[in-house]
Amino acid sequence: MTNAMTVPADEIRGLIEERERYEGWLTALEARRGATPGHVFDRVRADYDTRLQGVRDRLAEHVGPLQAAEADLARRYDEVSRSLGERQDQLAELELRTLVGEFAADEGERRVQEAAAAVRELDGARRSTSEELTELRALLQRAGGSPSGPSPEAPVALTGEIRGPAAPAPDAAAPAAPAADRMAERAAPSGLADAFDAAARDELAPPAATTSQAAQTAPSTPAADRRAAGWPSGQQVAGAADDESFVGTGQRLDALAASLGGAVAPPPAASGAGQERTLRCQDCGEMNYPTEWYCERCGGELAAM
Repeated sequence: MTNAMTVPADEIRGLIEERERYEGWLTALEARRGATPGHVFDRVRADYDTRLQGVRDRLAEHVGPLQAAEADLARRYDEVSRSLGERQDQLAELELRTLVGEFAADEGERRVQEAAAAVRELDGARRSTSEELTELRALLQRAGGSPSGPSPEAPVALTGEIRGPAAPAPDAAAPAAPAADRMAERAAPSGLADAFDAAARDELAPPAATTSQAAQTAPSTPAADRRAAGWPSGQQVAGAADDESFVGTGQRLDALAASLGGAVAPPPAASGAGQERTLRCQDCGEMNYPTEWYCERCGGELAAM
């Protein structure tokens, strides 16, 4: 608090403590009313009332000066707060002008530091004035007067060093488009292609009974040789199976033999060549030679029929 208010403030605090002491005595005295003779009680009470009234009168003499000092300090606080706001705006403006290149680096740094020093000084004055105003208003309220306004909120102190404008941060890199992920998804085999591949391998595999015979008559062809000879892949065969014109085991074997360029001998002619087709397939209704084991259209087994 200001030096002019130091002595009156100490005196006022002493008078407030004395008033509170008399008020406490009167409260305790009232509790002894029933156990004390009436004339004794009245005499003691009158003494305390006189003392208390004297203290209240002396406090009332200080209420007026306290209210005047509180109003002056409130005006000072408002002026400091307004000046601080203007200096903060000036500091922000200097930082902006330096960032856009209006000032050279050294000149801009000097101007910014000068404005920052003025901001720190005014901020300290505002905090000091706020503390004094809060204390004065609390004292005025205890003395029995009414403050002219509420106590100001505690201002936030400026901490740390105020530096010049920093270089603008580079823009954050935009997230890369997931093109690689989409290409990987297209390149990865789908479940449907896998199913076609497995189905083609099952259809091209001969029955177990004929596999052993084929192993005795023809040597196995390595995978590399099959690829060099143009052996169709499982996906190629699966794609051909979707075509309506590519049906039946016999036709698929013909296409396979053609793709191998004669590497695999065509199947021997049916022993019933020249005969009439009298054996009907119960699966697809195709007529077959009576000497056939499997239906030429759907590949179903005819012997079981």
